[in-house]
Amino acid sequence: MKSKRSIQASLIQFLDKNGTIDLLLPDGVSLNIGITEETKHGLKKNPNYCWVEVKQNERSTQMDKYSLSINYDKDKNFVINEKEDGTVAIF
Repeated sequence: MKSKRSIQASLIQFLDKNGTIDLLLPDGVSLNIGITEETKHGLKKNPNYCWVEVKQNERSTQMDKYSLSINYDKDKNFVINEKEDGTVAIF
């Protein structure tokens, strides 16, 4: 699958240069990928860190090495969040 490797290499190269990418996929799905990490001095690119966020309508999922969040209906503010230590919070 040469084309898959080519796409992956291009994506990594883009992230190394720009830090984040936002892709609009079919059915109104938005995929955001980044290698930026919040520090006390603001956002900084970190090639050993990655986060992803997927959105569709009023739902979203975010994941990085520290946590996993699933957000449902914004009117009800229903959020499930799992931290790195395994604790789960429901808001």
